[in-house]
Amino acid sequence: MEGDRLYGLGACDMKGGLAAQLAAALEVEDPAVDVSFVFYPCEEVAAEHNGLKHLFEVRPDLVQGDVALLGEPTSAAIEAGCQGTVRVKALYRGQRAHTARPWKGQNAIHRLAPVLERLSNYDGLRPNVDGCEYREAMQAVYVDAGVAGNVVPDEAILTVNYRYAPDKDSTQAEQHVAELLEDCDELIVDDHAPASRPALQHPLLQTLISRNQLAVKAKLGWTDVARFSAHGIPASNFGSGDPSIAHTRDEYVERNEIERVYSALLDLLKNGVI
Repeated sequence: MEGDRLYGLGACDMKGGLAAQLAAALEVEDPAVDVSFVFYPCEEVAAEHNGLKHLFEVRPDLVQGDVALLGEPTSAAIEAGCQGTVRVKALYRGQRAHTARPWKGQNAIHRLAPVLERLSNYDGLRPNVDGCEYREAMQAVYVDAGVAGNVVPDEAILTVNYRYAPDKDSTQAEQHVAELLEDCDELIVDDHAPASRPALQHPLLQTLISRNQLAVKAKLGWTDVARFSAHGIPASNFGSGDPSIAHTRDEYVERNEIERVYSALLDLLKNGVI
């Protein structure tokens, strides 16, 4: 602790949001709205391991509702919807040879040069979806290549992550990536979590926003809002902490943001939708 700032991995993403939810749950014995508090693991890893996914599969009764609020870091604002994220592996083949005679082969790593330049110059769209501006991005995140220090490599696998706005569906997103990586020999979709459009029309969300004068903006990143949306449940992100410092070494959360989230949740639980 330094003053009213708490440092530590996970403080921002998203233990601050969890603290506000737990404090509100303990404070209100007879809530004015029917509320369930659901806590689950593995939100940050591959989709197949996601705890909320498993709950929808084995205990859907625990996650049913008219609306969902996730305690993701939003600096005590409403961050609506979320970006989709697709991760692909692009295989580039070459021909193995001795580095003393590279003209007898084809360097698979060198074949990456044009696509890496395209990715470096990629200018993501900034679509406005239901009043929220999203910003798309595509990045090379991993290269797996090389045989030995004296061998021209005959294979290179480039992993690319595309973050896209909720005006695209899954098929359109994968097609967009395929177009940019059209010179690869094989393209494999390694992981894909679809986007979610903002869902701000629900009376409970409108009440939360208006009564607490909350700022509203697009969520840059993927969250489990998308899983609720896929099951027909409108959802938004609302928690303490600056999302831009999540996962960093100096991650922290401010006390006043936890208190603001707590106060807004407490008001909703005590007074309901008026």
